Amino acid sequence: MSGVTILGPDSRAARRVNSKITQYRQLSSRVPLPEYRVCHGVADIVSTAATLWHEWPDGIVVTREYSAAGVNSIVANTPEDIVARFGDLGEEMLMSRFIPHYSDPTVLAVVAGKEDIYIAGIADQRIEGGTRFTGSCFPSTQPEHVRRELIRHTRAAGRWLAGEGYRGIFGCDYIVGVDDRVHFLEINARKQGTTLEFCCTLEQSLPDGAPMLPELEYYAVATGSLPDTAVEMTANGNGLYWGTHNYKIHRTVRTNGYIPQNSHEREAFRRVAAGNLKKDFLILEHIGSDFIVTGGSFIARIVALGHDQESVEQGLQQGRKTIELTITEADLEAAVHG
Repeated sequence: MSGVTILGPDSRAARRVNSKITQYRQLSSRVPLPEYRVCHGVADIVSTAATLWHEWPDGIVVTREYSAAGVNSIVANTPEDIVARFGDLGEEMLMSRFIPHYSDPTVLAVVAGKEDIYIAGIADQRIEGGTRFTGSCFPSTQPEHVRRELIRHTRAAGRWLAGEGYRGIFGCDYIVGVDDRVHFLEINARKQGTTLEFCCTLEQSLPDGAPMLPELEYYAVATGSLPDTAVEMTANGNGLYWGTHNYKIHRTVRTNGYIPQNSHEREAFRRVAAGNLKKDFLILEHIGSDFIVTGGSFIARIVALGHDQESVEQGLQQGRKTIELTITEADLEAAVHG
């Protein structure tokens, strides 16, 4: 469009640093990575895994070079699992040791330079099947010593991103093992699924006049530095809790109703933070009515708010029930031929 300039992270730098293989090769001396191998195609993965099953008895994570929300990755326990998921792909892929763990924290941040990295917050992810992201909860339940370690590793990852020419919002995903050790999983050099919720949280938690995430990213991209007025969130002063859930279906369904997009998410955060509402939930991005939707597809997204985790879980459950009213079992053959 004439006269319009799009500001954001450099797309070429983002593409380069979002490679899971590049991340593991470049970050091995900077952050605590699981043991890993880079393989050329499924046949190489299967043959390499044959030498590792006894060393990695809890499973092997296999992922394509680019993957989001677990779409292109699995936790395999047999060679058949790998072949069933990836067939005979011949591309370069990453395999790593699956580590039993009790938590999947994620850290959202902004990088403007090697020593100019802003930590927006920490949330706990919900992961199904070892790799599939279904939502997040805030505040994180991690103990303080784990939080400090997560922030330290995120700053280290941010310094690497800065050296690669990336500026802007990014997120780092981790696991916390049963021995309380933190392991880095990946960088997502982009806005993540809960970036808007963190925007709304910071708006209610930071002092007046402090720049918010969009402004911080603007400064990072446009000037290569953060403003002097940038303040990180150090406490959840409003006692604000929230959770998200990506509602996906695992069978073929038909949508027989529609939930209009709720455009008042900022207002909901404001009212709950101020105590005008004890709790609330919103349904966003509903796919629409009268569609045949196949298994694995996204239907809608739920955001629940409150002042304790119980209220958030109630909101997420109510949201799921509301979405379920808009779907029904589908006769796929009739839909195709009718």
